[in-house]
Amino acid sequence: METLLAKFFDLNKIPTKIIFLLALVTGLVMFLPDKILNVLYITEFKLEYGKYFGIIFIVSISFLIINILLWLIKKIRIIFLRRKLLKILMKNLKELSSSEQSVIREFYIQDKPALELPYDNPIVRNLINKKIIIRISEMGHQNIYAGLLFPFKINDLIINKITDKLLGVDINETNENINAFLNNNRPDWINEIDRFDNLFRNRY
Repeated sequence: METLLAKFFDLNKIPTKIIFLLALVTGLVMFLPDKILNVLYITEFKLEYGKYFGIIFIVSISFLIINILLWLIKKIRIIFLRRKLLKILMKNLKELSSSEQSVIREFYIQDKPALELPYDNPIVRNLINKKIIIRISEMGHQNIYAGLLFPFKINDLIINKITDKLLGVDINETNENINAFLNNNRPDWINEIDRFDNLFRNRY
């Protein structure tokens, strides 16, 4: 029994489920009426080892309470950090340059949740550093015109907060003028990527 207690007090190595089970079992044995204990044939077990149940129960409950508090603190911290990050992201989103806006617009122009973007392009790098876009794979490939391409997506925290205004699109203009604006203000490397894709398709 002493060996069992020694292992028990090494709490870092015991899963929380085991601690909960110990608290439940020792609590039941301590607080259930003797009549029920007699039916379960554990009265003699309680008499023999009952001196250990109190400390095991107290330590188990204390461990569970501490874990619950730590879990709550972690959740509150995550919520706080998430709100802080969202505030920074929205600030960055409102301060996008026209070149950065053109990159983000490509996701909507091409109607794709993810796009291959040139990793070494300074505008793309700025968006990465601002956490506006997130790389979703370590697998990239070399484009002879546009450079090293990796798949990216817009950060999930802000994807539903992006508006036409934030992307530099004047919704008061006619559809014809908006389409002309979008077509005339696409990133230079888009044409390079298309050229490579067309060359590859024609070759094979």
